[in-house]
Amino acid sequence: MVDLAQSISSLVSPALAGFLIVATRLASVILIDFATFLFAVLTLLVIRFPRPEASAEGAAARGSLIREAACGWAYITQRPGLSGLLILYAALNFLGITTEVLLRPYVLSFASADVLGLIVSASGAGLLVGGLIMSIWGGPKRRIYSILGSELLVGLCTMLIGMWSSALLTGIAVLLYFICVEISDAGSLALWQSKVAPDFQGRVFAMRRMIYLSALPLGLLITAPLAEYVLEPSLNYNGALAGSVGQVIGVGPGRGIGLLFILTGIFNMLVVVVGALHPRIRLVEDELPDAITGQAGPRSTMICSPPC
Repeated sequence: MVDLAQSISSLVSPALAGFLIVATRLASVILIDFATFLFAVLTLLVIRFPRPEASAEGAAARGSLIREAACGWAYITQRPGLSGLLILYAALNFLGITTEVLLRPYVLSFASADVLGLIVSASGAGLLVGGLIMSIWGGPKRRIYSILGSELLVGLCTMLIGMWSSALLTGIAVLLYFICVEISDAGSLALWQSKVAPDFQGRVFAMRRMIYLSALPLGLLITAPLAEYVLEPSLNYNGALAGSVGQVIGVGPGRGIGLLFILTGIFNMLVVVVGALHPRIRLVEDELPDAITGQAGPRSTMICSPPC
């Protein structure tokens, strides 16, 4: 439901912000933004969250911030299925930065700003539709199938985004892309929540998020310069790739970024295939018992020594 709420906000906010910028002054928009932030903080201060039931692992990890962070890391590394899934998503995040950074300049290379607004709204609509699908359907019984299957489609949609300089086809591909992203994220979150004790999730999820996001700066450092200084000049009308790749995907402004989308989609699908072939990732739900059921087994124990 959290993802669904974020999807609705990403769908409504761009249009509302555009209207407010035109109808009011920038200072008024900043004031409204500050008021909504203040409302969110006050809401969190008022709500009382129930304390999760204590587990042996959670009790053993209590201590300093460094100790708790170390125990969160140990929890993941001692479970090959979770650590493999973490590496898989870090790689996919690294590749996904292409869409986050280059979608807007790519669309503006062949369409107007109004069309860009519609395509950005399509991304929010995709997140909303994906959230509704997962809220109603819940995904397959084996969550790893929804994760790997939807990420495979994410790679395919990424390729389709870069294939043609068409606003309609790009908008459809973006819509499907974000539907699949939402299904994948929902399945991944549900899997992690079922495998980690509730009172230990804060430590593990903080470490999980840190690893996921650490791939983004590296992607930012590589993606934009590669598109601007290498691929775009190569696919100009007289560029180095104009007579080869350009004969297939076209030449001119934006086609270098399009080629990067295509390459990113191919690598995305290859990463998913490698993950699917890894038995620890593919069988993570079989080898690791659900934490919420109280099951025990050789993989449900954790040794967390105090950091030196």
